[in-house]
Amino acid sequence: GVQRLLKLVEQGAIRTIIVRDLSRFARNYLEAGHYLEFVFPAYGVRFISINDRYDSEDYGENPAGLDLVIRNLINQMYSKDISKKIKSAVDLKKRSGEFVYGTAPFGYKKGEKKNTIVVDDEAAITVKRIFKLAAGGISITNIACILNKEKIPTPSQHLAAYRSSKYRVYPEWSWNSVKNILENRIYTGDTEPFKSHVVKIGSDLTKQIPAELREIIPETHAPIVSRELYY
Repeated sequence: GVQRLLKLVEQGAIRTIIVRDLSRFARNYLEAGHYLEFVFPAYGVRFISINDRYDSEDYGENPAGLDLVIRNLINQMYSKDISKKIKSAVDLKKRSGEFVYGTAPFGYKKGEKKNTIVVDDEAAITVKRIFKLAAGGISITNIACILNKEKIPTPSQHLAAYRSSKYRVYPEWSWNSVKNILENRIYTGDTEPFKSHVVKIGSDLTKQIPAELREIIPETHAPIVSRELYY
């Protein structure tokens, strides 16, 4: 990233930096302007942006920084605007009951119709059994032990059996894998579209939404267990 690049610049290992355009160098216009107007000139580093037709060598001590800062401001605003529009479109699909969450949860598989899920009969047998064992007073740890003793395929093993997966395959049921199924309301046929939210557009930080405050979209797909059994 930029920080690693700066270390090489400070060490004198880099004399010229070439980028496709300024938006690929830095999304934050203030940060980009600082590097282009102060940092790189101080270390005698030549900066070239191909698509922007900018070469710091052409400007000497006056790198036309104002134009670059304005261009980066536009890039940053455009990026945030696109992010908001994409999020709004996805949120609308979620609220309309469409499944736009990536891989279908264990017990379901993607339907032929786009953005739908249908019951995976083979995996659903295991899901139903997990709920019935829990309702019968069996602890999560003991449920995992029962499934492992009977060599019941784990969710990752089941998925890997039907398609090549880049994700790690876990050979044994764990406390977490059983708990995640028991806490997932999707098995009732309802969907919780927003279990967490991004703290700020452009940030990777998310915050969990308390269960009692989450939206519920009812009957978005076929249930595997009843709401009574779930609760």
